[in-house]
Amino acid sequence: MRLFLAGLLIVLVSATALAAPHHGDPFVLEQPDGSPVEVRVWGDEFYQRVEDLDGYTLVRDLRTGIICYAELTADGQRFVSTGVVVGHAPPVGVRRSLKLPATARAAAAWKVRNEFLAEEAQFHLNKSRDPEPSNQGEVLGLTLIIDFSDQPWSVPAASFDDYLNLEGYSGYGNNGSVRDYFFDVSGGVLTYTNWVPSAYLRAPYPKSYYEDPSVQYGQRARQLVIWALNELNSQGHDFSQYDANGDGYMDAINVFYAGTPSGGWSVGLWPHSSVVTWGADGVLAYKYQITNIGSSLRLGTFCHENGHMIMFWPDLYDYGYESNGVGRFCLMCNSGPGTDPVRPCAYLRAEAGWEIPVDLTGLQTDLMISHVDMNIFKIPYPGVPNEFYLVENRQRSGRDASLPDAGMAIWHIDTDGSNNNEQQTPGLHYLVTLVQADGRWDLENDVNQGDATDLWKEPTYVEFNPTTMPPATWWDGHDAPIYIDQTSRAEVEMTFNYREGVGTMGVTV
Repeated sequence: MRLFLAGLLIVLVSATALAAPHHGDPFVLEQPDGSPVEVRVWGDEFYQRVEDLDGYTLVRDLRTGIICYAELTADGQRFVSTGVVVGHAPPVGVRRSLKLPATARAAAAWKVRNEFLAEEAQFHLNKSRDPEPSNQGEVLGLTLIIDFSDQPWSVPAASFDDYLNLEGYSGYGNNGSVRDYFFDVSGGVLTYTNWVPSAYLRAPYPKSYYEDPSVQYGQRARQLVIWALNELNSQGHDFSQYDANGDGYMDAINVFYAGTPSGGWSVGLWPHSSVVTWGADGVLAYKYQITNIGSSLRLGTFCHENGHMIMFWPDLYDYGYESNGVGRFCLMCNSGPGTDPVRPCAYLRAEAGWEIPVDLTGLQTDLMISHVDMNIFKIPYPGVPNEFYLVENRQRSGRDASLPDAGMAIWHIDTDGSNNNEQQTPGLHYLVTLVQADGRWDLENDVNQGDATDLWKEPTYVEFNPTTMPPATWWDGHDAPIYIDQTSRAEVEMTFNYREGVGTMGVTV
């Protein structure tokens, strides 16, 4: 049984314990005496680096629980408390923005992740059938809003229905509602709305109870979710309406709670996604995501987490933070501004069935690729169905206004890969690799989240073939017989030529 559970945890890494990354996002943590500490956070629910607003790295003192300035251990592998409370003068010699080595960050993240996954294994042992994604048509999710006796609401309950469902919504600076986002990026294939109660549910215990750092992360969040579901059920609520695809599972359970995750460092109610065991009206609960409301509503994290829940999309960032995955080019990595996240990459849209990629073969000229129509071209590896290239047009407009670059994106896909593997070797490489036109591989090398030389366009990056840098290759080391040239300027509609085979574009071989 132990061996079976160990194997199940490997499956769960890609199935349930999915996260949303933070890149310097603001939060307000609390000292043991209740005093607030404004911070910025990098990481997700499994590893976090926390800084104060002056850029000094912070930790909670293990003896007192007080948030203090951090320093590195002698071997540089851990943060420890200096004993000096944040807000006082930092100790002499302590530098700003301390970071652990990539290997230490990865080890810390996977330790917490595996502990979290162990809590979910029993659910997957007991389920009678596998849930399925709900990625097309009309899908209704459930959104719960909860406050506490020691943390009453600050965002009016009436705000949530508009944020979730109103066409053309612009509240809190957002570019549309959640419904608008998924409708737009799916090309109108998915209409995802949410039912939300007209008033907050008041939790039976104060927020401090759910934030108790001595209780294993996730346990009291699940307790809160189950309590809220039971409250609705006692009022005669019909849960069967949340199973759009008829697989017997609720498609999405979203939970917003008042305040901030004041504990920090992956304790208490730190935002996360997981599974919960519960059922009513002939359907079972499955995935939930819980996040704090703070003082405003933002699309980014909510859309990312629902990418997990309703689409079954994987994270495309590196859980160990040794690299940057696909950076700011996809919702499921660093999706950009929280009020205006970028759209999902070509691979995810194709997986959802929103776009049917057109295979490229032989010689084809003046191929049109449109940012508006979101069409995708595919270059398969004959005999190797898990590996292929995808080509799409991405421009700094519409949902992609915050992209680091504009032009033609070339993606190298291996469905057996993982975006935790930045090594770029035959056995260890990404699931989704952005072939960066400049050939520097900054995303894999943890240099940046994308820059202005990553996409293909006239005049500099117009050709892609086995002899260019970067070269067109397969992960087994063979040259990929891909010859792309005459790529046009970065515009809403771009053109390029394609030839399959050895030689130069337009020359018979």
